Amino acid sequence: MRSSTQIKILFLYTELGGYNFACMKHLANSGLQVHVVHFPVNKEAPFSFTDGPGLSLYVNTGFQRQELIELAEKIQPDLLLCSGWVNKDYIAVCRKLKGKTVLVLGLDNQWRGTFKQFVGRIAAPFSFLRMFDKVWVPGRRQVNYARKMGFRSAQIHTGAYCCDVDLYLEIFNSTFPDRKKHFPHRFLYVGRYFDYKGVSDLWSAFVQLQHEHPNDWELWCVGMGDLEPILHPKIKHFGFIQPSQMEEIIKGAGVFIMPSRFDQWGVALQEFAIAGFPLICSNRVGASDTFLKDGVNGYSFEGERISSLFEAMKKITVMKEEALLLMAKASHECGMAITPESWEATLRNLLD
Repeated sequence: MRSSTQIKILFLYTELGGYNFACMKHLANSGLQVHVVHFPVNKEAPFSFTDGPGLSLYVNTGFQRQELIELAEKIQPDLLLCSGWVNKDYIAVCRKLKGKTVLVLGLDNQWRGTFKQFVGRIAAPFSFLRMFDKVWVPGRRQVNYARKMGFRSAQIHTGAYCCDVDLYLEIFNSTFPDRKKHFPHRFLYVGRYFDYKGVSDLWSAFVQLQHEHPNDWELWCVGMGDLEPILHPKIKHFGFIQPSQMEEIIKGAGVFIMPSRFDQWGVALQEFAIAGFPLICSNRVGASDTFLKDGVNGYSFEGERISSLFEAMKKITVMKEEALLLMAKASHECGMAITPESWEATLRNLLD
């Protein structure tokens, strides 16, 4: 195998997130040569990305298929990771490099037993399945999907998603001493304002909670999307904020809520676990299997059931600060289950 400074990794991405970018920077800092093709950033999450030593970004604003193939052949990667199989141009690149590099499929789908998934399961052995040497998934639910698609256990690797651990570890260290003195009575939502994210369910549950069991808790929301923000004296909307500028909001908040009606994974759950937040999370979120221990560092609720979310929030509002602090510590420990170091170690194993 080549030395670290010679190893080249090519990522073919659609949407690049802050957490992906943090891991890729970690690889570059470890001496690997990292190349990332990605689509322009999403307007609802306008992250800012720049090249750096060992890290080259290529914004796919309309690459022709042959241009992508020529770029990949010029890079000559030791490993190519393709995020999904929907983009036909990316699949064409993989087909061209078959046998010349380790081809890894990035997959975060959960098996839901839909008609489309059953069709895909039948077609997989005759299409993309034979092309990829290995598949890299976030967690347990995605392992189940990969097996149903025909991948062998030896081909499946977990831990595909990891947040910017250093950022949220620094936030934990700087904010936790103040939490010991006074635990903030504020719920926090960070995500897009879309139906599938369950943010409207959260607003409804919070308003109901304030009406039926008045308390001093507030709800802070960070994000933007196509849903009109609800107006309420105890709900505050901040719009989109870059992760590096989140510290002041995190200092003022106490419990993180992920109310998604469906979320393949949900990296934010790890972020706020590391930051030392008790969690309230929908059972539709894939990352809850790894980062939420019900009753230990937070509460799970049934997705799309406002009454279930209401009850979880109510439990939090009647807890003593000592109990909330114990949950916060437990969350921090759960959040460290996946780190950039373990992420890099898995990627190196994929090269074997």
